Amino acid sequence: MKKIAIRELLIVLTVFLMGSVVGNGQILKSFEGEVFGGITVPLSNAYGMNKNSGGEIGFEVRYNFAKLPVDVGLQWKWTSSCYTFQDPIVGPGGGYQELDATYQTKGLFIYGDYNFRRGKKVCPFLGVGLGYGVNNTLDFPLYEVDRNTAVFAPRAGVELWHFLRLTANMNISRNCFHNATLSVGFVLGGK
Repeated sequence: MKKIAIRELLIVLTVFLMGSVVGNGQILKSFEGEVFGGITVPLSNAYGMNKNSGGEIGFEVRYNFAKLPVDVGLQWKWTSSCYTFQDPIVGPGGGYQELDATYQTKGLFIYGDYNFRRGKKVCPFLGVGLGYGVNNTLDFPLYEVDRNTAVFAPRAGVELWHFLRLTANMNISRNCFHNATLSVGFVLGGK
């Protein structure tokens, strides 16, 4: 049963990635995928905590319009905002201990991008995404914050040689969860 499901998934993926459109005299793939990962930096100045770098991973599937230098995509990603803070020690001796607080968002996004120089080896793009995020905390949160939220996610980047994407992104949702990211993605089925 698993072999049949895997085979069917591979067939659908192959057909999906092989579809082509002709735009501006260039043959372009109708669909493309991307797997990406990167680093994050919190944007919130949350309760006097010190900001640390975090991580981001995800994947995206995009549809390229034939006559417009525009694509739309569906993306899933996990992103984190990491902090350290000084927590008072209760009891004899007192003092402070350094604790970590990681605020993470897992979400599903819809993106739209405008592609400059589409089909060229260097293709800058600007885009915006709206998403639904599930927020929760790891380590030691200062307060209970687990809940769901809307996420606004503008981005800018460049696609190089039809297979490598460098993207700067912001994820704006709630205090402690806001972050800026820099990611590297590998495009599957592009151009």
